[in-house]
Amino acid sequence: QIGMLSTAGVHKEKGNQHFGRAQYKEAIHEYTAGLEELDFGGKSSSSEHNVLVATLLANRAACKIKIDNHEEALKDCTSCLNIDPKHGKARYRAITCLRKLDRVREAYDMSVEGLALDPSLEDIIKAKQDMQPIIEEMD
Repeated sequence: QIGMLSTAGVHKEKGNQHFGRAQYKEAIHEYTAGLEELDFGGKSSSSEHNVLVATLLANRAACKIKIDNHEEALKDCTSCLNIDPKHGKARYRAITCLRKLDRVREAYDMSVEGLALDPSLEDIIKAKQDMQPIIEEMD
């Protein structure tokens, strides 16, 4: 398993380099290769494995958001949150996707849930505040 982790880590770093150069499709390819290397099928007993899978999913979601593929990005965020419910970046990205998909109630509920897990997440605090008037109008 050590070999898989290091190879997947290399894919993560290459993906990060592509992301930094706004080469989002290439970054998605690298993050996907890392997930395939880890034979991603969900949560593992290895915490190191889970951290890397969660990171690859959250990073791939960020790329998909950049290319306006919010439905697919949301799937990656959801998978990441199934592994690590406290993953702040994945939760914030999921909220972003839900809002882009006009699913404001779900986005708001996800922000409330996230802040219950970690009340210090600034991006999620702001997103919740931004959605508050919309939710009040809906009720």
